[in-house]
Amino acid sequence: MEQLKRDANRTGNSASEALDGFKMTEIGELPHTWRIVPFERSIDAKRVRIGKVNRRDYKRHGLIPVVDQGQSLVAGYWNSQADAYSGDLPVVVFGDHTRVFKLVDFPFVAGADGVKVLVPDRACFDPFFLFFAYKTLDLPSRGYNRHYALLKETMLPRPPLPEQRAIARVLRTVQEAIGATERVIEAAKELKRSMMEYLFTYGPVPVDQADQVELQETEIGVIPASWSIIKMANCGTIVTGSTPSTKCADYYGGPYPFYGPGDIQDARDIGAAQKTLTRLGLEEARSLPSGTLLVVCIGASIGKMALTEADISATNQQINAVIPRSDLPSNYLYYATSRRSNALPSLAGRAAIPIVNKSVFSEFKIPLAPSGERHAIASLLSGLEGSLTALARREAALGCLFETLLHNLMRGRVRVAPTEADLEPEGTGPSSRDRMKVGDADEPR
Repeated sequence: MEQLKRDANRTGNSASEALDGFKMTEIGELPHTWRIVPFERSIDAKRVRIGKVNRRDYKRHGLIPVVDQGQSLVAGYWNSQADAYSGDLPVVVFGDHTRVFKLVDFPFVAGADGVKVLVPDRACFDPFFLFFAYKTLDLPSRGYNRHYALLKETMLPRPPLPEQRAIARVLRTVQEAIGATERVIEAAKELKRSMMEYLFTYGPVPVDQADQVELQETEIGVIPASWSIIKMANCGTIVTGSTPSTKCADYYGGPYPFYGPGDIQDARDIGAAQKTLTRLGLEEARSLPSGTLLVVCIGASIGKMALTEADISATNQQINAVIPRSDLPSNYLYYATSRRSNALPSLAGRAAIPIVNKSVFSEFKIPLAPSGERHAIASLLSGLEGSLTALARREAALGCLFETLLHNLMRGRVRVAPTEADLEPEGTGPSSRDRMKVGDADEPR
């Protein structure tokens, strides 16, 4: 870390000057004990025997995973064991068109298009370190053309093998923490979906009392008999946004969030807006208070919604906003509406650009619980939402930590002392095939 501070404080030095203990190389400053090698010396040049499967032939289930050049670790399955790669593992799969690198430590078959299987030269490189080193390469995009020729022109850092293993161990530890957090997030999202289904069917009653709740069949589904149905027009004031003239620079860049569909994701809390308004701009728009429900009502993202947090904000005309009436908690309105969000796109008709206009949106119906139950439902779901938000922040923080470590470890700005285990090649551990259920747990963030 002391080396990092010295590097950060260094100013005015020429590009040819190296820090103490470092040397200048073709790829920048590296520790004196490190070498650099061309890409082709990082891999074993022996012929790779592996079957290739066309995308149209991928199976949803099967004996052998298919690894292609897409973003997901596993794209499908295949059933012929004879086609599987059975050489040294792990290997790195490179997407010749996509520039995607994947570490694969299980038998697999390749997608037929653009897949390069790179077998690490274990005499020079730890496979996990090499994978991370590849991830730091800046390969310019050629669109959907091939990129392997560019990859062959690159140079790679080569620390001593024990230090490579130590670096890889640190980075894999952070990756595993990211993967574990992702699994918890998915479990929490599933719990939220189940809770919403239960609460808006039976109300906020214990599970062992659900069979005692009298139910009614309605046009929007089964709800407790004591509940009613309410139109969106009766939930509060509906406001369709407007856009101040973009030709007037004085309208933009102020303190007031100006939301568009791109700002609304699959979460209750909307976060920062891509654009903001000045006081002059706000006078040309329609201001909204905190706790306003925003619903996207145009295009492919119809039905996405969120709640405003800023004291004052505004939206463009692609969003219908609902300022809740005083006896309707904004959180209840959000959850009751989001549970029926899948029904909104069907109201847009068959126009080239689908749109749910204000008059149609005003007729949209949601379940209305008695006053006390509204607050109970909002409280239960908000508590779970808060946990999801905290988990998402943890995942983002771990992702930033990984990227920072990846950059600094791969340039020797942060050094890791090898442990006794790093002095010998690593033994077997949980393979990425064992972790496939969590998606790209092995892909750096």
